[in-house]
Amino acid sequence: MNGGSSGGMASLGRQDRKARRKQLKLELENVKRELQRVEVKLSKRRSGAGKSRKSEDGKRGVKRKSSETGGRSGGVPPNPELMSREQRRTQMLKERNRRVQSLWGQCATILKQVYQNRQAWPFHKPVDWKNMGIPDYPKIVKRPMDMDQIARKLGGKDAKEREGPREYKSPLEFRDDMRLIFDNCQLYNPVGSDVRMMGDTLSDMFEKKWQNSNLEGKFAMELENQKNEEEDLKNFQSYRGKPSGHSHQAMDVDPYHRQRQQASGGGAPKRPRSSGGGDDPSADMTFEDKRKLSVNLGMLPAEKLGRVVQIINEGPSKLDNDEDEEIELDIDKLDNQTLWKLNKYVNSCLKGAKKASHQDKIQRMEQQQEETARKLEDVNATLASRSAGGPSTDFSPVSSKRQAAEDKDSDSSDSESESAEGVGSDGDMKSK
Repeated sequence: MNGGSSGGMASLGRQDRKARRKQLKLELENVKRELQRVEVKLSKRRSGAGKSRKSEDGKRGVKRKSSETGGRSGGVPPNPELMSREQRRTQMLKERNRRVQSLWGQCATILKQVYQNRQAWPFHKPVDWKNMGIPDYPKIVKRPMDMDQIARKLGGKDAKEREGPREYKSPLEFRDDMRLIFDNCQLYNPVGSDVRMMGDTLSDMFEKKWQNSNLEGKFAMELENQKNEEEDLKNFQSYRGKPSGHSHQAMDVDPYHRQRQQASGGGAPKRPRSSGGGDDPSADMTFEDKRKLSVNLGMLPAEKLGRVVQIINEGPSKLDNDEDEEIELDIDKLDNQTLWKLNKYVNSCLKGAKKASHQDKIQRMEQQQEETARKLEDVNATLASRSAGGPSTDFSPVSSKRQAAEDKDSDSSDSESESAEGVGSDGDMKSK
């Protein structure tokens, strides 16, 4: 634009404003999707904790209603948790396939737009160097590539694998093959030749469309989503009466608990790991429990360590150290009662910190969602004002006649640039 705009949105052309609005919409959708994923994850963990409490009640002889047991009586019950996890995996894979197919569809759209450009015909098919009389072509171009081959490797021009299976593993491989077409063109055709100019024009067109699509960022986000989904499935409650993995302590069967059952013939009361030793706080702590306690102590923030020292000094295993010296803690030298007190305190601290971190993450994502939504509203308002011909505070005041002339110039330049855009294949050949 030639109008004296004041910067910001004023410096954006019509196409740039549309691209900006599209980008903001994509950001908003990504934020919403991530926020929803975190909320689902938290709700699953809360429900898992509730199921764990119900299981504890059942072990203590509390009679549950038929609705709590699914209305089943007699016989061996099916595996509801395992079924639930399989159903969850099926749903997850279905949603994942939809997301991934969307990425491939965007690759196919870019290929189609470049393929249909009037300057792309030399790059549609492999270079027929024999009939074209350029025997040196295979000696110079070692890795030929063309658009038809890319479409085949993409699973068809619509990327739906109707014509054959997809060979690409990621959109980045599609990007590299498209660039290979234009690299080969530049390698073989001299500057100023017809095919070289066509290839350069198409290369610019492809790079612009690739950048606007943000497929690299979307693919990176998809990989992160898949990693998080697999972690969620790992932590999902499996059927053996285990609580869902909402805390490190609840993920494993208590070895100390098993030992006490065997020693007492199975009649000893069951003790949750975080109960500080249960009915017998002087019971021996297993090696695995000590190892976990040592690891968890190292995860405590500095402000919590004072209470750790206080708990130790309250028992018989007092620490002998000066205030100016660094405290060295040997887990094996602590008495069992102190160990169980420390275990209970550390678990409560880490559980609260974990819950707070999830809440902070949700709050940050909600703020990001609101900010993106506000940006999108600003862009929509600007576009609406422009289309209605009304004044806009984002643009410098110009006369309506001058503004109309600018719009006309912008439309003309847009159409010229669009006609100049294109993509090419390995149709690398010397102009005759």
